Amino acid sequence: MSATVIHKGNEGGSERGDENAKVSWWMTECSGFSETEIASSAQSNRQIFVRKGCLLLVVLEYPSQRVGDIELVGIPEGSWTAAGSIEHDESAATRHTYLIDTACLDADQIYRASLKISSGVMEERIPVGELRVEGFVAVLPELRQEEIGDMCRQIGPSGLHRLVLVDGEAGVGKTHFVERAAEALRTKYGFDVVSFTVTDEHQGHLLAALLRACLTPSIHQKSFQEVAQAVQKVLLSDELDAGNLEANVGLLARVAIRMGPRVIVLRDCQLLNAQVANQIWALVVALNDAGWGGVRLVLEYRQPDATLNEAIKSLVTKIKLRIRRVLLTKPLVPLTQGELSATAAKIFRHVTPEIAACLMQRTGGLPLFLESYLCRLLDLGFVVWDRGNPPRLSISQPAQVLSDTLPVSGALILEDRMRTWLQKTFGDDANMVATQLGLVAVTDSATSQSFILEALSISPERLRAIQLAVDAGNLGYWRPDGEIVFRHDLLRTAMISVAREDQRFVVSAREIADRLVLAVNKENELQIRYLRARIFSVIADRVALEVELRLGVQAAKEASDYGHLVSFLAQLLALLPKSSNAEERLDLMSGLAWAEWVSDSLLVARQRYLLLAHEAQQIATGDFSFAEAIATDAYRRAIGIDLELMEPLAFLNNAIAVLKRRQTPVTFNSIVNRLVLFCARFGYPQAGFEFSELAFNYIGEGLRENEGAVICSEMGALYAHAEPDTALSLFRQGVDLASDECQRSYNVLDILVLESLHMGGELDLNSFSQLWTTSSQNRFSEVLTRASLLRGSLYLRAGDLVNARQWIERTSTLVNLYHLNEFELPVLNDLLLLSFLEGNLDQARTRLTAFIDEFEKLLEAVERMTRLVPKALNECRDAAKKLAVEQSPLFKPGSPPEYCGVFFEILGNIATIAPRLGMSELALSCLRPELLLPGGSRANGNRYAKCGDLELVLGAY
Repeated sequence: MSATVIHKGNEGGSERGDENAKVSWWMTECSGFSETEIASSAQSNRQIFVRKGCLLLVVLEYPSQRVGDIELVGIPEGSWTAAGSIEHDESAATRHTYLIDTACLDADQIYRASLKISSGVMEERIPVGELRVEGFVAVLPELRQEEIGDMCRQIGPSGLHRLVLVDGEAGVGKTHFVERAAEALRTKYGFDVVSFTVTDEHQGHLLAALLRACLTPSIHQKSFQEVAQAVQKVLLSDELDAGNLEANVGLLARVAIRMGPRVIVLRDCQLLNAQVANQIWALVVALNDAGWGGVRLVLEYRQPDATLNEAIKSLVTKIKLRIRRVLLTKPLVPLTQGELSATAAKIFRHVTPEIAACLMQRTGGLPLFLESYLCRLLDLGFVVWDRGNPPRLSISQPAQVLSDTLPVSGALILEDRMRTWLQKTFGDDANMVATQLGLVAVTDSATSQSFILEALSISPERLRAIQLAVDAGNLGYWRPDGEIVFRHDLLRTAMISVAREDQRFVVSAREIADRLVLAVNKENELQIRYLRARIFSVIADRVALEVELRLGVQAAKEASDYGHLVSFLAQLLALLPKSSNAEERLDLMSGLAWAEWVSDSLLVARQRYLLLAHEAQQIATGDFSFAEAIATDAYRRAIGIDLELMEPLAFLNNAIAVLKRRQTPVTFNSIVNRLVLFCARFGYPQAGFEFSELAFNYIGEGLRENEGAVICSEMGALYAHAEPDTALSLFRQGVDLASDECQRSYNVLDILVLESLHMGGELDLNSFSQLWTTSSQNRFSEVLTRASLLRGSLYLRAGDLVNARQWIERTSTLVNLYHLNEFELPVLNDLLLLSFLEGNLDQARTRLTAFIDEFEKLLEAVERMTRLVPKALNECRDAAKKLAVEQSPLFKPGSPPEYCGVFFEILGNIATIAPRLGMSELALSCLRPELLLPGGSRANGNRYAKCGDLELVLGAY
């Protein structure tokens, strides 16, 4: 409640002879996501205009030594409630607070409000002012009052829940429900509330905005200065990578939980892209690990749209699996016939079952449509307001209600509401305003809207009139920067539909699109291209749309803006018919899959590659060998993602299937290289050696697509644990062969890990710093995550638990951000070691349980993996027979290593730590002797952290 300010002046206050007897008050208007002071004892204006449907918070402050009863008078009982008194140390005063619900006040009356203070026989009144209620009169009562109250209790100060999922179909009332709950939390419990809306564009800065909301201290918080200093200390910390805010979510979350009570609402999450969904997940995990403190997070999303978006679907699934303890789900459904009939009985003075059934048929029980349809009936005069107390609707023409000619359609109800509002409000100018608002409605962000408003050249006076009319019609509101925000996305769509009915709209839209081109510069080109594409889509100009999307693709590639690139490519593919140029279409699909992969949307990228392969296989004409090669290439990229997502069974099964297809040397070696890495990670040294032998027969000089650099990296991983010197020779050879910055970063990191971890040397900090900078600038997410894991493990080995915590938590954040599940077990291992070494045994038990749970998923697959490896090797041999041999002159070992398997090396930590935590029985389920290293051999001694007599294997590899 940051707008609440203590007024020390005595204007309008009541005094009893001395300064200490001063009484002051102030009133704020609280909506769901804003709070504005509208009156106080320091102001002389006694006419107070307030919006109907909002809550007013009245705060009276008076000296603590004055004892007496205080009452708010002049406001009808039932429309206000006393919230109690609070001792305020700083001013030696007591505050008494009241809540006024303006929805219970009549719009045509004046309420002379005052505060009555009684003490014994003494009584005085402090005038507040004349309260006048204006604005849209709600035709619907609050439909979910009980559910709103229930949610407030569950996430309020004494509630146990911190994360809320609100979902339902369009028009069911999700936004209204969340706003009312936020309004109540703000006014009753003092929560700060902020809301963000996800849009198709401008998702790149969403995480920063959410963190800023988390890290803003409440101005009335007693420890404001202390907290502000803590934030500054964190933001200036040497360990904070300022160029990579995402990686520091865990660090920032620990500060955020001290910022006081706040609710952060994220609306329209069904539009989240995969990268931002991963960021939200990282934030959720970080807040959960930090204990949440005063932070509450509400995610609102539309069904069934969310089920069609893999990003939000995956996010919700992970939340429900891993954040159960503090999770509250609020699915909202339409009113049933019985509920609508009960609501109609509250709305109307008298209502028949036939009328109630008619309303149900027309609106489907969706509150947005019901409200808009009642407005239509009022406009037509079929129903009227009566003068009862409280006022209700009376049905003046029941036959006309039952025989309304408007077709049954929620969209048509909203369009009719827009059309009627425009005509009543603007008269002869209705079409012009419809065109202007229709173009404004095309935008989905303040920046885009500013471009449109500038191109429209609307005068400030005209814009202000439109803004006020939109607000008065309860269709939306306007922000201080001038942006017009529609109450609901369906209302925005309805405005566009109404605007398109005028033939002049298309002409005006083209003119505005032409003006936008004149404003293009290097900084805003992508936004302008995106906005022009939306305009051409709205006016159904397919030719102009295609041209604009192609220009957008080119601009996004030049700017390396993968978010816009994904958007432009996806729209272009949806626009082009499947019967179009097959080669171009497959090329666009490949570019889209690659853009998703580069932007760390691994799940979506895999799906895109599989769709590409499927479509390529459907080609029945033209160059079949080209289409087949495209399909094979797409499949081999998809199976590489299987390994990154830590799905070993899917990887092996898919690799076997793809190897049955016709191969090129590039696709063959790519698959075989991945199989070598699989064997290195999961403990198959002999098979890994045989796979690598096959690869070396077909890479020649190893210069095609980094083939030599990749096989040296993967084969080095096979030898790193048992034969570090052999691995070092391979890694150095890989660095020399790398032909681009990305692959070179992989190979350099291989050497850093080997020399500092497995060979026990000092980490080359200069090389590490250069690697980190390059990888951050180029978003080499896998390199960043593995490098962060290395630093955390090295600090653990050195016993520096402070720095170890920062790097390990950063790695955990990176895993969640980039969906790199391949690092999940090593990170859980190091988090477990950290808690154990810090002596935080309760946390260690929790983390051991999580570690065992993840390990058991892997152990369930071991037997099937062991059976599939020989099949994969046979398929490789069969596929190799169809390729021309290209013997490689590169160095390679002559025999397999004694052992490998980074994941099973850390399995031994469970046997070591579990007895010390009293959890031996739980650990027995995953202590499989056959998976421990062969012959009693063990991990390289340099890969251990010591704790007294215990030696614990580090997670880095």
